[in-house]
Order: sequence, then structure tokens, then C-alpha cells
Amino acid sequence: FEELVAELGAAFLNGEAGILFHTLHNSANYLKGWKKRLAEKMQEDNRFFFRASSAAQAGTDFILQRDSEGVPKYLNDDLKRSKAIKNLQSGTKKAKGSNKQLQLVLNGKKKAPEGPNGLLEEVSETVDKVKSGFQKGKKIVDQVKQIPGVLSISDMLSMKFDKLKLTGKWAEFMQNVPPNLRLLVYGQGKNGKTSLSFQLADYLSSFGTVLYNLADQGISATTQDLIKSTGLSTDKNIHFSGGRSVDELREAIKALDPQFVFIDLMNNYDIDARSFESFMKEEFPKIGFILVMEATKGEDFRGEGTWLNIVDAKVFCKEFVAYNTGRLGYGEFDIWPEKTRSRTEEL
Repeated sequence: FEELVAELGAAFLNGEAGILFHTLHNSANYLKGWKKRLAEKMQEDNRFFFRASSAAQAGTDFILQRDSEGVPKYLNDDLKRSKAIKNLQSGTKKAKGSNKQLQLVLNGKKKAPEGPNGLLEEVSETVDKVKSGFQKGKKIVDQVKQIPGVLSISDMLSMKFDKLKLTGKWAEFMQNVPPNLRLLVYGQGKNGKTSLSFQLADYLSSFGTVLYNLADQGISATTQDLIKSTGLSTDKNIHFSGGRSVDELREAIKALDPQFVFIDLMNNYDIDARSFESFMKEEFPKIGFILVMEATKGEDFRGEGTWLNIVDAKVFCKEFVAYNTGRLGYGEFDIWPEKTRSRTEEL
């Protein structure tokens, strides 16, 4: 219930912020995972979804600090600032027509003269208030800089983040890729997800050491044939392991110290999404993880919907073509051109 409330609340806030269309696909996919459970819950309680929506709306209203008329606090503040600026501009325009010395007052080069000229006094007071507001704003920024974990907008925009300089078809397939990317690759059997993962591992090995965990097929002749057919370069910095537990994976990572870790298949691990998220972020925050999973007949990945929340993007493989969506941009990748042409002719 709480996860449904949180996702609905996030959708409401995204709509308020004007970014709903940028997050709509991921949100819809997550809610799609609730389809079966929601049907069961609605049979038990026909107000289940409405209670979740109501709780999400209440949480959204609390965050936005709506007034008695339902207007968010940030919008009220913007309206007040806009009104104050218009008043100041209006007063400035009138004053310029009636007194040439007003501009000196506005620029802080001369004090407003004493006397019956109420317009000058009023504008001068407004200028003082604006100056006071700037000083208070600066004081708040200085205080924010002293709060651990809190950044001002200027500090945030001035930060530099590392990105992999992808080239060729990979640059068309994914964009703005960080070294510690989190990627979910999924598809039904015999559709090319492992072939894609091998090719991606081969390419990423030029940026750093790759650990490829063969949790499904293990170290075997079948895997050896697949490696040969994919055309992995023998001189690349790629290493393989066959463990199926987090403990085995942890030991392999510590021993090899790779930049990228592939897990094929993630379904063979007895661990939930949130626990694995903690494993990645807390123990190995600088390492990129590519998780390979099976797909259902409905072409959705086989697992809880929370897996979508712990990755940057998802890549769906079908008929030997990969489709990338998420925070790493959008793109298509021809996994195995010969197979693609053959399958197309067959269809």
C-alpha cells in the first residue's frame, strides 16, 4: 500500500512541477507491475485504490503547503514577488516623470530628500526593502552552504560530473552515461540479451576492467561458444565468474576491483531489489552494474516492479534488436544484424 501511495504521490508532484511527460513511461511501467495485485486487493477492498490515491493527494498537499483555497505556497510566494516588482516598476515610472533625482535614489547614489514629496519617500522605502531582501537572501545562501548535504542552486549547477565518452553506434544507443551506470537488460529467451551484454562488456572494457558474472549458464562449453560467436576480443580486460550469491559476487569484486559488473541472470539471485540497491550504493558506489533479467510472455521483465526504481535505464531485447529508454536517453541497437535479417525474412 505504501509503495503505491508513494508512486502516485510522485506522479502528482511531477505533474505539479511540469515534468510528468519526462517520467510518465517509467511511472506507467512501475504501476503496471501492480496490475495483478491491484485486482486482488480491489476484490478484498473495493476502495483500496481510492484510499491510496487519497493518501497520495494528502501527502502532495502537505509537501506543497496549500492554503485554504488550494494554492501551493511556492505559487503564492511567486505571486507576491511578482506583485511587489510590478508595484516597484510602476512607482519608478511615475517618479521618473516627476523627479529626475529619483534615479539617483534607486541607484543608491543619493538619499531621498526630506519633505512633502511622498512619492520619493515611498519609492525610497521600497528600494530599501528590496535591498534588505537581497541581503536576507544572501544570508540564507550562506547558511545553506554551512548545512551538510545541502547545496544552493548555483552550487548545484556549477558541479561537474564524469561521463563516459561513448562513440559510434553506442553513442547513438545511450547518452549521458556515468561510469557507475545502473542498467537493466531484459528479454525473452533467444532474443539476444546475452549477446548484447557481451558486446557492451567488450566495448566498456576500453574504459575499465569488466567482471561478467555468468549466474545462469555458468562457466561451460556453451558459454565458450557464445563468447566466440559474439566476437569478444581476447585481449580485452574482461573476466568471468560463475557464482550465484551476493557473498560470492562481493568477494569477486573485491579481488578484481572492476569498473563494470554484469550479472547474467539476476533472476538467479535470491535477493530483492531494495537490498541489492543497498549492496550497489553502499558497498560499491563507484562501480557500474548491468543487470540481465528474463522477460515474461507479456514482454515485461520477470521480477518485482521496484527493480525499475534502482536503475538509470532499461533495455528491452526483442528479435535481436535492443531498445533503450530511461535517464540514459533513447536509442535502438542492432544486436545481431545477420539474425535480424534472417528473422525479418522469416516473418
